[in-house]
Amino acid sequence: MIRIVRVIGALLMAAGVLIILTWLIKPLRQIWPYLYEWFRSLPGAIQFGLLMAAVGFLILFSSLIVERLEDRKQESNLLNDDD
Repeated sequence: MIRIVRVIGALLMAAGVLIILTWLIKPLRQIWPYLYEWFRSLPGAIQFGLLMAAVGFLILFSSLIVERLEDRKQESNLLNDDD
């Protein structure tokens, strides 16, 4: 399960990098109006579903980061107790 979540997180980061690159590289900026028109042409329920899925992935990914930071702190405390 953790591996799947990591793969999803990596895919989301890659998608974010692609979005940023298409905005930063001037010739690729011409794609944005077409993507916006395509998104707006979708039914409202699908737009809402895509947005909620994106928010869900962000929440999931951020919770994993917080969990990992807590585990890291506990592991460092265990290493310090051995001394």
